[in-house]
Amino acid sequence: MTLVNVNNVWFRYGIEWVLEDVSFSVGEGEFFGIIGPNGSGKTTLLRIIDGILKPNEGSVAIDGTGTAGMKRSDLARVVAVVPQETQYVFPFTAGEIVMMGRSPHLGLLSFEGANDFGIVEKAMRATDTLPLAARNFDELSGGERQRVIIARALAQEPKVILLDEPTAHLDLRHQIALTALMRSLCRERNVTAIAVTHDINLASLFCDRLMFLDGGKVRALGPPREVVTETVLREVYGVPVHVDVDIATGLPRVMLTARGLEVPR
Repeated sequence: MTLVNVNNVWFRYGIEWVLEDVSFSVGEGEFFGIIGPNGSGKTTLLRIIDGILKPNEGSVAIDGTGTAGMKRSDLARVVAVVPQETQYVFPFTAGEIVMMGRSPHLGLLSFEGANDFGIVEKAMRATDTLPLAARNFDELSGGERQRVIIARALAQEPKVILLDEPTAHLDLRHQIALTALMRSLCRERNVTAIAVTHDINLASLFCDRLMFLDGGKVRALGPPREVVTETVLREVYGVPVHVDVDIATGLPRVMLTARGLEVPR
């Protein structure tokens, strides 16, 4: 079942087009990855899906409803965002941060009830952050913070979670753990995840499908085996790479090569 539908989206900040005729759909429970070089329009596309930016042309629909006419509060009930980094001025605890995910479901003067606390606890258990509930958010490690933010997103009870390079500042262990967590949440909770990432190998390993953006246009779209190819990577990035198949998974694996490059010794 299609949950997110992006149809012929064009967008520009000034006179230059950032996105040109971008179309794709994402299914319910799918882990969808968006890859591509810097400046290719990846983050802009996420902001359009989240309704922060409005396309100059084209449309976005979630579960059959166009986002153009939706209120921010209504959109926040179906779409949650996990940014690269999250900082708070005040010393909130991890539990308080996750409870913020309930805001779209509470009235202006409403207080959290037993149902809200139950949803928060469930979200924190799913992300293994319940032991962190009483700790100050700014005292947590990078990996712990990102898991708390994912818990906050789950507490929103969204249909779609948008992730903007969520592993950019994490070490290898936490990169794998967080990406594996998102994949399991898609499988077990039927959440749809759309993630922007520069880590092609990580995306190939965990995403169901990938979309390659290049210069604001869709360069390739499909399963990792079809998208992650030497031809596409060399044309887009302009550097020599070698793509082989991981024997354990049967998925493509990108390896850098110094052939054809001047590498300082």
